[in-house]
Amino acid sequence: MMVLAAPAAAAPRRLAGEDILMRAGIVALAALLLLFIALPLATLLLKSFQDSAGHFVGLSNYGRYFATPTLVASVWNSLGVAVLTTAIVVLLSLEIGATALLVGAQVISEYEQVGRGRGPRPTKRLRTA
Repeated sequence: MMVLAAPAAAAPRRLAGEDILMRAGIVALAALLLLFIALPLATLLLKSFQDSAGHFVGLSNYGRYFATPTLVASVWNSLGVAVLTTAIVVLLSLEIGATALLVGAQVISEYEQVGRGRGPRPTKRLRTA
């Protein structure tokens, strides 16, 4: 029978000043995200289950909303706009990314050709008296 030894525990790595600053920045950004996006959305969600006096009414607000055909049509219109916008953005971003990749590859190829002496040589500067 073969016995395998567990690897020795590595000594904890000491954080450098840049690491501490980076982590503090991430924590600050996460706190701002929570403060300005998550908490207002949570407040809106909780308010949607209350009536105008602040009493809990459950899903009756949603039932009333979806009983109105015009408002249901607005939900479908919003979803349609969201899907169309997403499709356009994805297609455009793929096109821009492919273009950047091709241009970058061409620049690298030209640079390599100049380095090997096969490509166009840099022009000499003109002297002015």
